Amino acid sequence: MADTRVKVEFDSQELAVLRAAFRTLPKNISARYLGAALRAASKPATAALRRLTPKGPTGNLKRSIATKVKRYKSGNAVALVGYQAARGGGSKGRGFHQGFLEFGTKRRRTKGRYASTYWSKTTERQGKFQVITTKRGKNAGKIRTKPFPKAFFKVAKRGQQVELGQMPIGGRKRVAPVKTAWARSLPEVKATLELQMAVRLENALKDVADGVKKRGGGRRR
Repeated sequence: MADTRVKVEFDSQELAVLRAAFRTLPKNISARYLGAALRAASKPATAALRRLTPKGPTGNLKRSIATKVKRYKSGNAVALVGYQAARGGGSKGRGFHQGFLEFGTKRRRTKGRYASTYWSKTTERQGKFQVITTKRGKNAGKIRTKPFPKAFFKVAKRGQQVELGQMPIGGRKRVAPVKTAWARSLPEVKATLELQMAVRLENALKDVADGVKKRGGGRRR
C-alpha cells in the first residue's frame, strides 16, 4: 500500500461496548471476526476512492486500489484502503505514483535531457527505448522513442534539463483522493462498522460455544 494514511478514531459508546466484548474472546477468534467486520466496513471507503481516482492514460492507479486486512496475535485487527505500491505485482501493484496525486509536487526537472515513462510489461520495470529522429512526413526532424507511442517522451535542448512542471493536488480535479474519499464515506463506514461488529460478535460467541461443547464431549468419551 502507498503510505497515505488517515488515522481512524470513532467516538461511539456502542463501539466501545463492542470492543470491550471482543476483548473477552480468545485472541485468535477475536482477531478473525474483528478483521471480517473491518473488511465489510471498509467497502464504502473503497467505493468512494474508486469514484475519486482518475483513470489516467494507463488506468494503473485505479486498478491498484485494494483493501488489506491484517490480524494480530493480540486479538486486534486493522483494515487499510489505498493504493498498492509494490512493484512486481502486475497492474495491482502500480500505484507507486499516487503520492503525486494526493499531495501534488513542486516544479520538477529531470537530471538529464530526456524524460520517458515507457514501462515494460515483460520485465515489470522501466523499459529500454531507442531515441530516433523522424526523417519524413509532417513529423520530420522530431525526436521520439521506439516503440511508439507507448512512451511519454520529452527531450530538452543539449545541455539543458527537461522541465516537468508542477502537479497540483488531485491533478485537474484538485481533490486529494484518499483524504477526500475517507471524509465522504466516514458516516457510512461508521454505521457499517457498528452493525458488522455486532453481527460478528454474535457469530464469534457461537464459535466459542461450539468449541467448548466439542471439548466437553471429548472428555465424556
